[in-house]
Amino acid sequence: MAAEDWSAPIPELVELGERLASARRDQGLSLEDLADRLRLGSEQLMALETGDHRHLPEAVFVVAQAKRVAGALGIDVSQQISDLQTSRLMRVGRKPPARPLQRKVRTPAAPARRSGPPGWLWAVLVLLGGGAVAVAALMQARVPAPAAIGGPATAGASGQATASGQPAAPAPAPATPRPAPDQLLLESRQPSWLEVRTAAGETLFRGTFTGEKRFPLGSGLRVLAGRPDLVTASAGTQPPQSLGRIDQVVWRTFRATPAAP
Repeated sequence: MAAEDWSAPIPELVELGERLASARRDQGLSLEDLADRLRLGSEQLMALETGDHRHLPEAVFVVAQAKRVAGALGIDVSQQISDLQTSRLMRVGRKPPARPLQRKVRTPAAPARRSGPPGWLWAVLVLLGGGAVAVAALMQARVPAPAAIGGPATAGASGQATASGQPAAPAPAPATPRPAPDQLLLESRQPSWLEVRTAAGETLFRGTFTGEKRFPLGSGLRVLAGRPDLVTASAGTQPPQSLGRIDQVVWRTFRATPAAP
């Protein structure tokens, strides 16, 4: 059986995207306006409208996104979503596992052998009566060079070889420092629209967010993410927690951790 082409378009997804794009244009909305209203990245909305599953999240998230867009446009796409849930998208969401990489074992190179003096040099030395000199030269050529003072070097730095010839394990990446009791730490490995406000309504951040940011909690903070499934929050000593599922685009409130008695 021929292997399935995972990059091929999915007709059911393309039909759903065309339905959403047509309704948006009929209402005179630009792609950027609708994306801003839904707190979505314009690239994500474009991928949904064009049916480009290669730039969309897993199938369950695609369905949730489509329902949000359809709800904002006030249209019914239940039939298109029903068709989508029985389509190849459900299998594309579970992409074929990558073939495990075979680790290549490097065989340490054998130390170069030092050759002795050539035959003609022996003849010259013997003719000159330098037998003792010839023996000394031979011994010097065969005696290995002394090791560096201090013994073999330890493989402390990344990339250095150990005494067995195997590469040393790289040092582990430093963990992200935990926030202070009066801080809010937000983290996201992928772009997500984000807005952070104080309890008084002052906007501290608004825009596309990737990486990590820390905010003083003060009397409390409110956070809204366009992709809550991508963003985690740690308030003070509390463990990191996701801001919710992809369809849970709501304001989240965070307060300072009470001091221990």
